[in-house]
Amino acid sequence: MSFLGGHHHHPHHRRSVRDAAGITNFSGWRGAVDEARKGFRRNQRSMVKRFHRPVFCHKLRQWAADDPALMSAMNRLGRRYFRHNWNPPRWPYINPLQDASADLLRMRNALASPRRIHAEHGDNYYDVLDEIVADNVAAIRIAKKNAVALNLEFQDSQPVHWREVISLPTPDGFNLQVPAVAAGDEATPAKKA
Repeated sequence: MSFLGGHHHHPHHRRSVRDAAGITNFSGWRGAVDEARKGFRRNQRSMVKRFHRPVFCHKLRQWAADDPALMSAMNRLGRRYFRHNWNPPRWPYINPLQDASADLLRMRNALASPRRIHAEHGDNYYDVLDEIVADNVAAIRIAKKNAVALNLEFQDSQPVHWREVISLPTPDGFNLQVPAVAAGDEATPAKKA
């Protein structure tokens, strides 16, 4: 337990984490690990700022000096040429289902925004949102193409909808019911008047 406390730069943190070592219940252990994670993340951010980013920028300048196309891009983009999204290793939750449920409860009761919750987990909300939408668009696009192909292959009275070839997640608490068709009770087209 003192290892966990060693990642904090304040003696009170070391003492509080060591005190948690005497607690034998799950909450005490979880609290100590959560505090240690804060120190781990701080150390990771420090490594990015003090080591990784300077080395990265130095290498980009070095490569641009040898490559006219990169030099042109560096001159044209300015500071944007050096932008990079650093993704340090994540520290997994001790009890992920309980943590996810707590996050959901906080959002539903307007106690925290999705942006704040993602920031607490070290993510950028807009990056996550862009990924979710892009993944859904790709899945729907593939499902639609395959539904069209199925309908061309089997030109019968039972066309397949694209939603039948993909199983997208539904919001929590949302129940979807599809009426079952009894055997021999096929849908018949409506008669024209």
